Amino acid sequence: MATLVIYPVCSVEGCNEPQSARRYCKLHYARWYRHGDPLGGGALPSRDTIGIRSYRHGHATGDKMSLTYRSWHSMITRCTNPNVSNYPRYGGRGIKVCERWLIFENFLADMVERPSAKHSIDRYPDRNGNYEPNNCRWATMKEQCRNRDTVRAVIRSDGKRFNSMVEAAEAINGNRRCIRDACTGRQKTHKGFRWEFAG
Repeated sequence: MATLVIYPVCSVEGCNEPQSARRYCKLHYARWYRHGDPLGGGALPSRDTIGIRSYRHGHATGDKMSLTYRSWHSMITRCTNPNVSNYPRYGGRGIKVCERWLIFENFLADMVERPSAKHSIDRYPDRNGNYEPNNCRWATMKEQCRNRDTVRAVIRSDGKRFNSMVEAAEAINGNRRCIRDACTGRQKTHKGFRWEFAG
């Protein structure tokens, strides 16, 4: 006679899926792992697509995370966790991570490895858009500075116009902050030129 084996179910009330880890099913464990709450964190992929394989990619072992995994984790956190300091600038103003990228392997397949510690994920060309394959790239801080809402064009005293202070600083081998200070009157000139913000 066959023996009936009863598997424990998820500890989340109303969920009858089998336990996977920490007394949660795969889906609720993923929510707990990413957001610290098995019921929190907004939308996650369905049970059919999530799989426990998301944690077997080799980019996060023990306390060590690869640069790529760290960028992915930070992206998810700032868009879904109201308790982090930069949430108001991301999730708080409606910026989301596409469902495909809630699984690390999909993010890795679309973005490939982060090129270096000087690179981070940049929403481009739409800086107000969501994190999704057709709107993201790896970019250096200089590249990201050109993609910010705060970018202002500047004009040099000889009439030459630059689209940003970063661009002007590169052209004259100067310093962006000194150009800003010259525009605001904190200093008179920089590299022999007077500077002003373009109207």
